[in-house]
Amino acid sequence: MHDQPSAPINEELEDAVNACNNGDYRTAELLCTNILSGNPRHPNTLCLLAGIRLKQNRAKDALDLSAQAVEVAPNSAPILADRSDILNRCKLPQEALKSADDSILIDSTFVKAHINRGIALVALYRFAEAKRAFLLASDIDPGWNPVALANTVLLHCEEGRYETARKIADALAHEYPSEHAIALLSARLSMYTPSVTRREEYQRSVSVWDTKTQSIEPLSNIEPRAARPQSKIKIGYFSADFKDHPVSQFLRPVLERHDRKNFEIIIIDVTPVPDDVSQEIRNLADGYHCGVHQTDRALAQSIQTEEVDILVDLTGRLENNRLNTFRFQPDPVQVSWIGHSGTSGLPEMNYVLTDSFVCPVCYEEDFSE
Repeated sequence: MHDQPSAPINEELEDAVNACNNGDYRTAELLCTNILSGNPRHPNTLCLLAGIRLKQNRAKDALDLSAQAVEVAPNSAPILADRSDILNRCKLPQEALKSADDSILIDSTFVKAHINRGIALVALYRFAEAKRAFLLASDIDPGWNPVALANTVLLHCEEGRYETARKIADALAHEYPSEHAIALLSARLSMYTPSVTRREEYQRSVSVWDTKTQSIEPLSNIEPRAARPQSKIKIGYFSADFKDHPVSQFLRPVLERHDRKNFEIIIIDVTPVPDDVSQEIRNLADGYHCGVHQTDRALAQSIQTEEVDILVDLTGRLENNRLNTFRFQPDPVQVSWIGHSGTSGLPEMNYVLTDSFVCPVCYEEDFSE
């Protein structure tokens, strides 16, 4: 048994959760640290701090903290489910599956455990079992339907059934129009399905961002380069794929051969779970900024502070993209490159760097850039 939390701890933990949900990870971290200084074995706080550490690219700390939480509360279905989530995000599906199963043994109706179980099973290529896990989650609590079905979409993608995946994503986007992530997923799948023309893909990509127009205000005081002359032009390479990934393989020789006399290179890293390649890419640049734990607006402000002249996105509309950051227009010139072969759809993206194979002349109008 673990001690029942006192009222002050409950209130402080609630404040930490709210700060985390609002993207204020620094405040959430301070609140968690304060709780743990007086009660170092408080399981819910350990779980929350584990999630924060993961957002800060501190995967080992996240795993250690979630393990401590389970040690303190081994019979808590939520704690075990949270542990499963951390393990999934750290690409440890076998361990994630066990933790989810342990959670379900304690409470067979705990939906998050079934979702995490399905995600782990997808990573283990056990697709039929994964599908059952997601459907069971929806049956238990229909409120989780968009999450369960979105994961089913990704499952169909893993099976190579992109047409089916897109149709489900389209239906979800129609049913849940306020869920921007679902709309983005639906648009992304257009590029994998032959039944969608290139023009239709363009229209889908643009419409995704049209729905967000009113919610984003650009940062102020973005000065053109001429107003702040420098000895070098500063280029920021921005990606969620600075890891063992094709984007890094493409970028490595570019960084190695960059003209350092006239250009300064900064890596803006939003890779959720880095690896050895992440450090190699970082070592090839003149500067580095980790924005994983920042909100899109805070990250844009950091980029503006760095006085980046040209910001190059290398993720596009693919997984873990942070395209919303570009909506704040933190720098004078914004470019899309090598993340994927289609348009970003962003009105704030000025250029796309491409060639005649990816973008034949007859398809130039199908890019918003």
